[in-house]
Amino acid sequence: MTDLPHNYNEFMGLEALEPAPEYIHRVEKYIADNYSNSIHLSEMAKCASLSVRALQNRFRRFRNTTPREYLRDYRLNLSRQKLENDRDTDLNITEIALNCGFSHLSKFAKCYRQRFGETPSETRKKALIR
Repeated sequence: MTDLPHNYNEFMGLEALEPAPEYIHRVEKYIADNYSNSIHLSEMAKCASLSVRALQNRFRRFRNTTPREYLRDYRLNLSRQKLENDRDTDLNITEIALNCGFSHLSKFAKCYRQRFGETPSETRKKALIR
């Protein structure tokens, strides 16, 4: 695990992250509960009782990412999980992307490929072979 402080962070080129405060966990739960809907940065900030700028700074500090990137990555991870594991479902890739909160399918495919090194259809094909 690289997100916990330990003696090897310096050698691995990692910064030690502080434990996240409760308001970060509230935003993460909000995202988990509402990922399929359109979520605006202002809604996340309101959930944390912070300004937008403060939320962005705190996410950077405690999660080494921005709230928007965290949301995108949450959705990408969920869509990959569904593509790999929901073999018995009738949902196609487009429906999975839409259900995971992506409204722009070309952007979904681009981000998916950047993150996982393969297209959503390649992930689905591999899962069907197993």
